[in-house]
Formats: sequence, C-alpha cells, structure tokens
Amino acid sequence: MFRAIPWSAPTVMATTRRRLRQAGIAWFELPVGWDVDTPADLKRLRRSAVLSPSALAPSA
Repeated sequence: MFRAIPWSAPTVMATTRRRLRQAGIAWFELPVGWDVDTPADLKRLRRSAVLSPSALAPSA
C-alpha cells in the first residue's frame, strides 16, 4: 500500500486513496490538520488548541 510513495509530496493522499480504492479497502478520514515536518510546524502545533490545557480538560 505505501511502497514507492513520495512522502511529504502533495500527491501522497491522492495516491493512498487511489490504492485503497483499487484494493477494495474501505477507509475513514479524520478531519484535516497539518503536517508537522519542521521545527516551525512543531511550534505551531504547540501553540494550537490541540495541545492547550483547556482542550484536554473534561467537560460536564
């Protein structure tokens, strides 16, 4: 499934979807976020609501 895919290229998802369809495999996609490939990306993730304490707090 994942052989010979040019990782970090804009075609990765389209290639993966095509291969899943060709193999007859059903899949589910989560909401789109962003890649964490560089130190700047990691900083952005750390600042995001994804990692904020309030995002992790249980709600009533």
